[in-house]
Amino acid sequence: YHNLGVVYRQEKQYDLALEHFHRSNEINQKYLPIDHPHQAATINNIGYIYRCQGLYQQSLKQHEKALEIRLKYLPEQHPYIAYTYEWMGRLYQDKNDHELALDYFSKAANILKKVLPSNHRNSIKLQKLIENVKAKISNLS
Repeated sequence: YHNLGVVYRQEKQYDLALEHFHRSNEINQKYLPIDHPHQAATINNIGYIYRCQGLYQQSLKQHEKALEIRLKYLPEQHPYIAYTYEWMGRLYQDKNDHELALDYFSKAANILKKVLPSNHRNSIKLQKLIENVKAKISNLS
């Protein structure tokens, strides 16, 4: 169900994606401890869908829950933690809270600098996000 949710998410079929992520979450809860690392991926994806639907509070709650699980089980410098920070940054960017967006993008970039080469597509993407947010902050000043 999780992988189908990812496909639907990528196709921007958010209702179907959410349905599959919720089903995946139900199965995970039945067979895994509530804070198992596999749960974090599904929870994070639910947060992504909520953000795309404009449900920012629900999105933030899901990302915070995913981050809590990931920080508990993964090394602090793990790419999955960086990706959660990135998605939280995107949420704040969507809400036009550029300072918080920059904070989360910077946290993500700092992790990726330590674990990925500087020419990795995810590192480059984050640098562009940071540049865009800094430009918006400059324009607002």
